[in-house]
Amino acid sequence: MTHECLSTPEYIFAIWKLIIRPPRRRYTRLELCGPYGSRFRVGNVIVTRTNFEVVNARGLQLVCTLFEPEQKPAKSDERACVVFCHGNACCRLDGFDKVHALLPLNIALCCFDFAGSGMSGGEYVSLGFNEREDLAAVIDNLRRERSFSRIGIWGNSMGASTAVMQAARDPTIAGIVADSPFSDLWKLMQEICSSKLKLPSLAWSPVLQGIRFAVQQQAEFDICEVSPAAHVESCFVPALFLHGEQDDFVLPHHSEILRKGWQGEATRLTMPGHDHNCRRQEKFVARATLFLVRALRWESYAPPLALEAITSGLLPSVENQKSVQSKLQSPATLVAENNFQQLAVSSDISDMVLSEDVSVHQRGVLLAAAE
Repeated sequence: MTHECLSTPEYIFAIWKLIIRPPRRRYTRLELCGPYGSRFRVGNVIVTRTNFEVVNARGLQLVCTLFEPEQKPAKSDERACVVFCHGNACCRLDGFDKVHALLPLNIALCCFDFAGSGMSGGEYVSLGFNEREDLAAVIDNLRRERSFSRIGIWGNSMGASTAVMQAARDPTIAGIVADSPFSDLWKLMQEICSSKLKLPSLAWSPVLQGIRFAVQQQAEFDICEVSPAAHVESCFVPALFLHGEQDDFVLPHHSEILRKGWQGEATRLTMPGHDHNCRRQEKFVARATLFLVRALRWESYAPPLALEAITSGLLPSVENQKSVQSKLQSPATLVAENNFQQLAVSSDISDMVLSEDVSVHQRGVLLAAAE
């Protein structure tokens, strides 16, 4: 049946399903395991994996997976974790590829299914309204039960908008990466009616009001209250907004609205050749990772070669770290390193540069370069 043949009730049902009951991402236990066992190596870091469950404020069970470095930073109780928030009709598996970006830097990664998604409990999703309570429950568990002292968020689409709304009420979050967030659900629905369903503007009001009523009756929330833009005046944590230039579902102007209203540090990058759901290029993943390292203030806890790799726009794989190391050992780099040593004004950095410990020395060189 074409869109032109649909009646108003059928339009309402179609968009209602899109909002609160999209196709649920199902996956098997085998897919959940994937290539990651309970203990494995990524880069030069040994990683342990734990599956656990959290109960949200509505009493629904949320399933979670935590990847963390086996060895904690030396002489420190500090622990950092990035929480991945998936998009609509997606699940925690979509965040597993961030293992290769974060774990070589000694940063843990927690992925979970929002209520109504994947293997978590619940029937409906709410595009951020209830998902922020899910995110809050997971963060609370990481802090109270697992002793993580520094928390960042990396969200896609619905998860990105959820991260924005959570950041407005939790100033202890170190920073967020928001990939393709919408600024206001009502505005997004108007755009969908116009561009996807080809509805004339005169037909928007009865369709949207019908959707609003249906959602209130079934899922008990008001879609007019799902507005990240209404929360940005209370957002002070550092934020990096990413948006595909070819995104025709959540148009790029949504993230620009959020960036302009953000009260704290905010940067926005558009990604040429990227749409809403395509795989992100390595350089953009590395840029987001570097942002989180800085937001978490994790530079002194990250292996220097892994840190140098992401600074160069590369994922911190073993191969990329070796490539970085060979460049650091080139004659031109050695001359530059000597100059960095002379420029190291801070006594602490000077001591690091002069250290006989190779890893401490390389970290000192990087910090001297930054100064």
